[in-house]
Amino acid sequence: MTQGGAKKLQGGQHLHSRMRPWSWDQAIAAVAQQIHQSRDLPTLWQTILESMRWLLDCDRTLVYQLSPDMAGRVVAEAVRDPQWSILDQVVQDTCFEADWLKGYTDQRVWAVSDVAQAQLTPCHAEFLAEFQVKANLAIPVRCESRLWGLLIAHHCTTPRPWPQEDVAGLQQMALYGGIAVQQASLAAQLYEAKAQLAIQAQAEQGPNRDERLRLAAIVDSSQEAILSKTLAGIITSWNPAAERLYGYTAQEIIGQSVNRLIPVDRRPEEAQITQALAQGQRIEPYETQRQHRDGRILDVSMTLSPIFDGEGRVIGTSTIARDITDSRQIELDLKAAKEQIDLVLQASSEGFSDWDLVTNKIYFSPQFKAMLGYADHEFENSLEMWNSVILPEDGEASWQLLEDYNNGKVDQFSITQRYRHKNGSIIHILTRAIHLKNAQEQMIRIVGSYLDITSLVTTQEALKKSEIQLASVLNSSLDGIMAFRSVRDWQGRIVDFAWLLSNPAACNMVGRSGDYLIGKRLLEEMPGNREEGLFDGYVRTVETGEPYQREFYYNYDGVESWFEAVAVKLEDGFSVTFRNVTALKQSEQVLCQLNAELENRVADLAQRHAEMVTLNEIGDFLQAAATVEEACGTIANLVEDLFPHCAGGIFITRESNNRLENISRFGPSLPSQAAFDPHHCWGLRRGQIHHVEADRASLRCQHIPADAALGATFCLPMMAQGETLGLLYIAAETAAALDESKQQLARTLAEQVGMAIANLKLKETLKHQSIRDPLTGLYNRRYLEEALTQEMAQAERNSHSIGVIMLDIDHFKRLNDTFGHDIGDFVLQWVAKLLRDNVRKSDIVCRYGGEEMTVILPEATLAETVARAEHLRHVLSQLNPHHRGQSLGMLTASFGVAAFPIHGNTPATLIKAADTALYQAKDAGRNQVLAAQGIT
Repeated sequence: MTQGGAKKLQGGQHLHSRMRPWSWDQAIAAVAQQIHQSRDLPTLWQTILESMRWLLDCDRTLVYQLSPDMAGRVVAEAVRDPQWSILDQVVQDTCFEADWLKGYTDQRVWAVSDVAQAQLTPCHAEFLAEFQVKANLAIPVRCESRLWGLLIAHHCTTPRPWPQEDVAGLQQMALYGGIAVQQASLAAQLYEAKAQLAIQAQAEQGPNRDERLRLAAIVDSSQEAILSKTLAGIITSWNPAAERLYGYTAQEIIGQSVNRLIPVDRRPEEAQITQALAQGQRIEPYETQRQHRDGRILDVSMTLSPIFDGEGRVIGTSTIARDITDSRQIELDLKAAKEQIDLVLQASSEGFSDWDLVTNKIYFSPQFKAMLGYADHEFENSLEMWNSVILPEDGEASWQLLEDYNNGKVDQFSITQRYRHKNGSIIHILTRAIHLKNAQEQMIRIVGSYLDITSLVTTQEALKKSEIQLASVLNSSLDGIMAFRSVRDWQGRIVDFAWLLSNPAACNMVGRSGDYLIGKRLLEEMPGNREEGLFDGYVRTVETGEPYQREFYYNYDGVESWFEAVAVKLEDGFSVTFRNVTALKQSEQVLCQLNAELENRVADLAQRHAEMVTLNEIGDFLQAAATVEEACGTIANLVEDLFPHCAGGIFITRESNNRLENISRFGPSLPSQAAFDPHHCWGLRRGQIHHVEADRASLRCQHIPADAALGATFCLPMMAQGETLGLLYIAAETAAALDESKQQLARTLAEQVGMAIANLKLKETLKHQSIRDPLTGLYNRRYLEEALTQEMAQAERNSHSIGVIMLDIDHFKRLNDTFGHDIGDFVLQWVAKLLRDNVRKSDIVCRYGGEEMTVILPEATLAETVARAEHLRHVLSQLNPHHRGQSLGMLTASFGVAAFPIHGNTPATLIKAADTALYQAKDAGRNQVLAAQGIT
């Protein structure tokens, strides 16, 4: 495409239609991107509704916004025909009562495929009939926890079903619509807060105390975090929304430095912004990070303004902050959707491009570059590079077609373009494109797909050449043409025919020249015509006028061939056109053979396709599985479909690596031991595939029964990153059931399952490391806080108590100093094991830090917790641990006990109460159990 064309495209000229989505994923991705780029709610609703109507192919889609009095208004719509429009209609109907709407509040979806057959109340039936609705689909739109309205699809001509895929897509659209509504609401609140801050600034200069109080109330009720600080960074005001966002109360934070909220790596940025504010500049919304009281990093959008005194001097700054975690998640969802689309395109044979006309940046996929012989890094993502490889005349033609497409002269962009391959050859590519407009009807993006059709073009050119050659053959009269007159006796009966004409092709077929044949009698020169029955047929044609057509084998008069002849009456004679079809007869035999081979190939391709679909489904299950056992067990039926007339199973190597166990099997029965030593399998011992057929039964693995009547066995080690994870074992009664294609399929399956097992084991290892103390194997402090929070929430719901024990090993430092840190680590491990062995399975034992350990006892009263602590203290004091034959003496520990809700209703207060009791026990002489005092 020329640079001039590019400039026209960037100007958005001659455009008339928005990009139509190909799928729900693309539509949702486009909506998510639009939410991120714009807060224009009406435009967003229109995009959602047009995508819905296009994908659902229905008559009307609309957004119905509810009001507090249960009335509502149609605020946006997209219709197939103007007759279905109900835009801006206000609906006040008794059907919309609170009880009826409760289902939508609870996230219910209302799908009616046939209104006439549905069991609706008369009120609802009349209501839908008023709007000519034959099929109805309604999805709730929620803004935070409030039912804001409904996203509705109507079919007004006939009833129709609503597939689950469409319902799920519509639910995603409603989710993003709710996010957009929330963002629009927050933007309105932000605007109001800004206005009120301006009013507050003016009010502080005057005596109107009531106005200042009203402004303070607005700030306090704002959903945006609003705070002010001096130029030195000291916080001077703090509204409730700021407390919810950052976790600090106003009493805790006012008078403190704002650096408590700013991560260390963001403080230089804050210094620059403060300098700009001190000069009277206003900082428009920008995205940054702040730190919560509990240490979490928050993504926020902030607007900062200088605060002036009565003389116009900057004395401080005001900040309005908004949590944009949801927006970040939308961006991640959009990225994931794009990655999914990229994966689909990568899996196909097509390439694609994405041209952003706003930034004038263009992206070409690796598949497109590979069509032209370039690696990804060799082909620059630029229009200049594209112009350098397309033939100039094709580039101009492409631009002209795009102009016609945008002007509505053609309804699609599809063109065959020629490109120069890296090796100098010409590549033919079928290009299709769609475009996207913004709210101002300016084109902002073009997405193209590319399919290499060089082989197709080559075939078409060859076919055209063949047609020309065939025409030349026909013009050269390859068909034999002869003409005869009748020879009659005195009674008028035809007794022979005399030659009048014979073209060169006919002369060649009969082996006689035209000059020789003219005037000769047919039966005298070629009497085989009577014996073959041709003469009688010619006579009937002359006497009746009916054409005579016949295919025959002629083996007379020095001629031996298959012919196809057509004779027509010509005055008192006939003309005959005949063709030597000997080659055709032979070709028919070959064609029958080729058709049989083609049918076999088609059946084989269909089988390969079905296998790939099944492999993809297996991959989906493997990715979704939480454990190795679940993954392998889930895919058993799918594996059986891949290997009919076979049996086998998946074996997993246990942690000790000296035993394989069957965790999934398929087929009638498993022709193998369910558990065996790795050395019993030749495949595992040799580290490669072991295939044995019936004629080599002595090479079977030991885990296969010796008397099993098997035609073939197949052992495939499943490996990942050099580690043997297990074995895929397949057996069949006949060797044909495990042919080469099935063996290759088994290799692919083994690689897929092996990689999934490796990933699942890695997940399990990472999860264990994240919640376990590496020395003692107990849960760590992080897990303690999460578990205690969950247990307290459950206890509060069920009115149960929770016991907490804090213990500290007495004189542990002296033990370390006396015996060394290795002995200290041994003691910590020994005490950890003792605790695990002496608590309930439902109890949670954690290492709190150093030699302190914590035990959480769900549903235990304070008395039960004290008794359990006393039992642990007694058991510990009665044992004398030894390490490498050396006695470590008697160990004791001090215990502090607290219970929920007596001593605290938060994890921090409850642990603090137990910790305080622990230190009181130490102060009282150690080796004792004390419960926390008082009610916190």
